[in-house]
Amino acid sequence: MEIQLTQFLTEYREQKSLPSALQLFEGYDRLAGYHASVKELVSKAPQDLQRATESDESGSQRMDREWTDYRIATIAEAKMRIAEMEVELDKLSRDSKSASQAIANEHLKSDHEAFLKIIRRYLAIVSEMYVLQTRVKAYHVELQRVELTPEAAINIALENRLDLLNQRARVVDEWRQIQVAANRLKGFLDITVNGDIATDPDSDNPFDFSSSASGYRAGLRFDGPLNRQAERNVYRAQLIQYQQSRRRYMLAEDQIVREVRRDLRDLETNRVNFEIARQSLITAARQVEEARDQLLLPGPASDSSHTQDTLNALSSMLQAKNALISIWVDYETTRVQLLLDLEALQPDPSSEPADFFFNPASESPP
Repeated sequence: MEIQLTQFLTEYREQKSLPSALQLFEGYDRLAGYHASVKELVSKAPQDLQRATESDESGSQRMDREWTDYRIATIAEAKMRIAEMEVELDKLSRDSKSASQAIANEHLKSDHEAFLKIIRRYLAIVSEMYVLQTRVKAYHVELQRVELTPEAAINIALENRLDLLNQRARVVDEWRQIQVAANRLKGFLDITVNGDIATDPDSDNPFDFSSSASGYRAGLRFDGPLNRQAERNVYRAQLIQYQQSRRRYMLAEDQIVREVRRDLRDLETNRVNFEIARQSLITAARQVEEARDQLLLPGPASDSSHTQDTLNALSSMLQAKNALISIWVDYETTRVQLLLDLEALQPDPSSEPADFFFNPASESPP
């Protein structure tokens, strides 16, 4: 809408000769169509304000009092300004009708200037609405809070990280192998008993067992721990492997603790930077509003420097928007990385990542 009005203003402002009365009538007809679009744009603004108000009510408990008061004051100011815009639009509509009815060939120059002035007033409203939406929508972007203390996050990670559990199982296996290797260092005593039961070879009965034909043997077999060099080497190698596995487990545990603490620190840093970037965006929007007010001033008060100031202010606001979005993306990336480091990035039946570690009161993802 702002681009269309700017092109419309340029079309009538940069004509080499004064427009005719018919062209001015056609211009007012086109302006009536723009009026409906601007009216619709202003009428939808309270919905954004309502969303910002609801966001403020839900987040007021987790923000400091000064920030909450500033946010409420900004929203109240926006509501008041939107009401003023609606009144101003009604007045503009009446002025446009009066100006169109007063068009005459005798004073086309003054009629042309009045027409351009009305277009500028519409453009000023649209421009201010654009800035106002930027300021209000800056409150719509919210960061999902991570309600986890470092101690709780570390406990969750140590209890759920599958790679750490696998490493712990390897340590247990190495410990069991030590017991097996130690058992081979011991001596052993075996008692052996053998017996052969036979029948008389001259008998026709296969079950006619004969004691004279049977034989019995009993004995002891003892292997003393006198030469266990090979077994001793295996045992010592197993001790070394166990200590290596144990240290690998400790290293993995320390790395997990470090990763979780780093994620939480990055989240807190991004959260603070996000609020700073939000304030920078609001400040940049105010600068754009001020620069445009200076640009739309009639007479000598408006010069080429104001155009450059407006362009610089728009560039600053774009950079502030990009910075805000970049920090939000960094925060969400770090939050997902924390989920991954906690082994909590598991899909639920709806294929959405379960996030119950961050919302313990809810079993479904937010």
